[in-house]
Amino acid sequence: MLVSNILQFLAIARPLDCDRMEFFIYAEAFAALVKLEIVLVTGAITTITVLLRKPETRAAAITMLGKTVELCINLLHDKCDPLALQELWGVLSTVRFSYH
Repeated sequence: MLVSNILQFLAIARPLDCDRMEFFIYAEAFAALVKLEIVLVTGAITTITVLLRKPETRAAAITMLGKTVELCINLLHDKCDPLALQELWGVLSTVRFSYH
């Protein structure tokens, strides 16, 4: 239930230039759950990758990725499926931020 509530809040459509403080704590909570291995690291990266693909969830996804890397770098290195990381890098390479 907790993970579902966090992801539901992070998946709300927002403009790219939104105030990230609104969801910063949710992204940190998500990363903490990954660190505790309540959320599996490969699943977390897959979720972040899905959210990165859509402009309306990209700001949250970037924040989630940053917090997950900050808190879980060892898990990413030791336990994340390399194919999930490769897919993440592929999606990240196509992300372009533009502010109007």
